[in-house]
Amino acid sequence: MKKFAIGVDVGGSHVSCAACDINEQKYLPETLSENDLDNQDPKEIILSIWAKTIQNTIQKVGIENLQGIGFAMPGPFDYANGVALFKGNNKKYESLYGVNVPFELQKLLHLPENFPIRFINDATAFAIGEDWIGKTAGSKRSLAITLGTGFGSAFLADRLPVVSGDEVPESGCVWHLPFENGNADDYFSTRGFLNRYFDKTGTQLPGVKELADKAAIDPIAQELFDDFGYKLAM
Repeated sequence: MKKFAIGVDVGGSHVSCAACDINEQKYLPETLSENDLDNQDPKEIILSIWAKTIQNTIQKVGIENLQGIGFAMPGPFDYANGVALFKGNNKKYESLYGVNVPFELQKLLHLPENFPIRFINDATAFAIGEDWIGKTAGSKRSLAITLGTGFGSAFLADRLPVVSGDEVPESGCVWHLPFENGNADDYFSTRGFLNRYFDKTGTQLPGVKELADKAAIDPIAQELFDDFGYKLAM
């Protein structure tokens, strides 16, 4: 019997998913499904886009072969119970606050109530994937950094996440660490990039892609990217 699991990556402006063959421990790129979204939309729209994306992958592997669904989810989130805690300073998916995501998706995807839907921090999921079949495979210790809407991190030792102890920051996170006039997430994030460009030019760009497009011709944009790389390396 074929056995597949679906991994779902939730970003600030997209959702993507694909299946893995459990028996062969192999990623199946032909099952990839992706959709853009606005994380400020009402919860019904966000959940329907997530469900549609997952359903596209389910159709490629067959519902009868599906063993479970795993989410790489940004925080704050109750990972054990699948409840969204986005609120306040995070400025993303706030309409999902308090929503039991597995319950809602089981309904939308017509899955049994006890169907396994699990969650893990998105940066941790990335680190585990790289340690499994990626660039850090075989390493005793590794650090993963994710850049995007927020500033994510994960520390691994002997293939397991490290979230406490003298060798890592609290919860294995770096986003909250003090940096310049705020914290690291204020600087090493999409909003940090866009805010600094606005401060220097008075122009509010819609996203980092537009800023990157300017970098080849706009010295201010180039300076911001150079400064970002230098300070991240520090």
